[in-house]
Amino acid sequence: MSDQTEHYVSLELDESNSDVPGPDIDSDNEDDVLTTSASPEAVARFIRIMAPRIRWFIENLEYPEVFIGNSKTGIITHYKVAKKGMLNEKQKRLFKYINIVLNSTPCITFRMMNYAKGTESKYKTQIIRYILFIANKPEFDVENFKIDGFLVVECIKHHIDKVPTSAHGILVYRYAMTFLHRCIGAYNASKKIVNVCERAEEIERWNEFPYASQIDDYYKIINKEVHLLMSSTVPDKRRSSMFQKKYTIEDIERMVKNMHVKTSTGRISHIYVAINSILEFFLGHHLLFRTQNKVALELSDSVYDEFRTSQGNIPILGFQFTIGKTLNEYSRPGISGVCRHKKVLMCLVSAFALSLWYRFDFDDQYGSLTGKHVLNFLDKKHWYKAKVLFSTSKKSKENHLEISSGYSNKLPTTFFESIGFKSAQKGHSGRKTNAENADAFGVKLDQIRRAGRWDLDVLESRYASSFAFEFIHFSAGFKKDEQYYIARDIPVPEELQKMIFPWLEEVREQVENRSKEEKASDGAVSEFSLYAPKVQVNHNSGFGLVGGYCARKKIEFVQYGMDQLNANARNHFDAQAMAIRAQNEQFPDMIAKVTKRQVYDIIHHEYLIMKNGQREIIKCLKNADKRQEDLENRVLEMKEYFEAHFQRISDMIMSKETQQIPDHIQTTSIPPIQTPHESTHESEQPLDEEDGTFRPSKKAKTEDPRFQGTEFDFLLQVKNIPDILKEWYESKPGKPSIAQRDKEYKAAWRTSTTRQSAHKRKKVFISFIRRLQQNLDLRRDEACELLEKFRKDHKLGMCKMRTKLENETEKEEVFKDIKEKCRPGQQ
Repeated sequence: MSDQTEHYVSLELDESNSDVPGPDIDSDNEDDVLTTSASPEAVARFIRIMAPRIRWFIENLEYPEVFIGNSKTGIITHYKVAKKGMLNEKQKRLFKYINIVLNSTPCITFRMMNYAKGTESKYKTQIIRYILFIANKPEFDVENFKIDGFLVVECIKHHIDKVPTSAHGILVYRYAMTFLHRCIGAYNASKKIVNVCERAEEIERWNEFPYASQIDDYYKIINKEVHLLMSSTVPDKRRSSMFQKKYTIEDIERMVKNMHVKTSTGRISHIYVAINSILEFFLGHHLLFRTQNKVALELSDSVYDEFRTSQGNIPILGFQFTIGKTLNEYSRPGISGVCRHKKVLMCLVSAFALSLWYRFDFDDQYGSLTGKHVLNFLDKKHWYKAKVLFSTSKKSKENHLEISSGYSNKLPTTFFESIGFKSAQKGHSGRKTNAENADAFGVKLDQIRRAGRWDLDVLESRYASSFAFEFIHFSAGFKKDEQYYIARDIPVPEELQKMIFPWLEEVREQVENRSKEEKASDGAVSEFSLYAPKVQVNHNSGFGLVGGYCARKKIEFVQYGMDQLNANARNHFDAQAMAIRAQNEQFPDMIAKVTKRQVYDIIHHEYLIMKNGQREIIKCLKNADKRQEDLENRVLEMKEYFEAHFQRISDMIMSKETQQIPDHIQTTSIPPIQTPHESTHESEQPLDEEDGTFRPSKKAKTEDPRFQGTEFDFLLQVKNIPDILKEWYESKPGKPSIAQRDKEYKAAWRTSTTRQSAHKRKKVFISFIRRLQQNLDLRRDEACELLEKFRKDHKLGMCKMRTKLENETEKEEVFKDIKEKCRPGQQ
């Protein structure tokens, strides 16, 4: 081991091997830590409670480095980091500040809740580049360090000297800067604010940095340039995955046969590659696994059990996986399964059984789990590491390490090239091709998505069955309505099972006894010891090609087992035939019972629908009767009114005929007769609030009795626009905000004329503030301050300001004036 390796110091959070003293606080009292962050010594406090190695890293920072995610650094600086040069004083201040922010207690909590370690690591390069870019700006330092869209775009342009091959890197800058901006917000809020609710509101305001839309606009420009650059070239269209040739079942059978023949050479490399290539291909074809899942799969992750489905009881071989493209330490482990295929050469269960048999039992043929490499089932740390895919590497045998990426690529290449099949994505072809085949043969997309673990929701990942039974049925070679049946699936005597792996019985007893004494339970050993012999003996009947590399004594032993199986098979087939005849006799009665019940259910369902319809009709008829009664009463009232009116006219006509009308009466017009509904006093008409004129007579609107309390009243004395904004959005104890009232009660709380008028006047200001916020990319409080400043500069009262905003022409002039002052020169 070199001196550099001996002096290497890792800065991960695990401090078990560290000699540096721990933080001098009580780590159990987290509330005190957060409370003290509001004191003037908050920064020093944050540094003091950090892990000692992180504290050492920040204090001895000499090169541009950021400690987040899966970071590792030490005394010996990586040569690529050293090539960037040492930091000057200003750069060192900025890097120390950012590292303190990212590793403070509130920020670590925020990161753990919202980001995965792998995601954080992807942002390191962009954060380092932005800090170095800001350090070169003389107007910025630790005190006024900020993130906005214009600066980020300028930083991106500084590092991109030509059109890139992809514009995705620009979006990574946006995500990284959003991550850093939110971390700074959490840090500042915890440093200044003690109240938890206020702190949460403050952190929420830091979710987006200013002018972030500038990055989106720049991304569209670069993306268009990339597209134009790509369109100017002439790519090979046949490299597209949609044109790729798909393998057939006949191709798979030929490839599997070729792999079995390959094992007959007796060379260890040929045996390992042949067994693993078959297993690797079927893991992708039947289970739709990605290469990463295949490589990380362990023997202890396997399970074999019967499940009851619509196609009968099906024995399923399942594999649990905790590592993958969409999995991290917070994700729920996934599990996928497969049943036995009708054709033995297409069966993943048979391929897995062959692998177990060879690895555990063929010491004289380089079995990877025999001799000194045998698994210690009493030690979970040892046998839990054994992988499903194995290689000839010494490290892989002794330490049960994953196969290398090169070896994982070699397996599908060897498998496909055995018949001359060409594929651009060999490791991914099984996952893609079988998913397409299932879709083409009518398997539901939900079943395909569950089988391939694509974008599962909470129901599918936590409560529904993890196995996609419809896809499993199709992948086993059965049609949609075909009953599950395997001709070679016959009962296996327990004596024969115990003769396959006799040492597993002893191991299981040792583990169970150890578990009772030392309370060290390991259910995986019992599960493995029970299903491994059953899987092995059930699937050896189709392995005639295995004899090329198997020892003769094993073949003789298997021949004895085959004789026993054949004898049991005949009895099994006779029993099946009798059961089928019995079911055929009972079939008519079963159909009659099921049909009778279905008809009854349909009639009952229709009865309930008709009953509900009759209730609705009766209700409508009652309402119609009530309305008709009201209409009749109104007609009677109108009739009495018109009779009285006609009587007065008749009296006037009669009096005109009997006596002469005086001159002063002839020249006087008859006052209009008012109906009872029109006799509203002028004093009761609503008076306009501004000009004092009477509006047309309307029926006065009253308030809903539920909302007559003072908590629903408006603020009467409004002196400035911020008061309106505060009343609209900020709730107080016992008095909800206007926005909250609108959200909870809609317009029901402001049915009165007074409240409607007040709500309309205040909404004029709020609507204009929202327009400023959206068009100028401002926060709400910033837009309000700009509008208030305009009012004060022009010496306008609140009433005149509202009148100005209600007029469309004057409102546009106000918007242009504010925009020119906020964004000078921007169109």
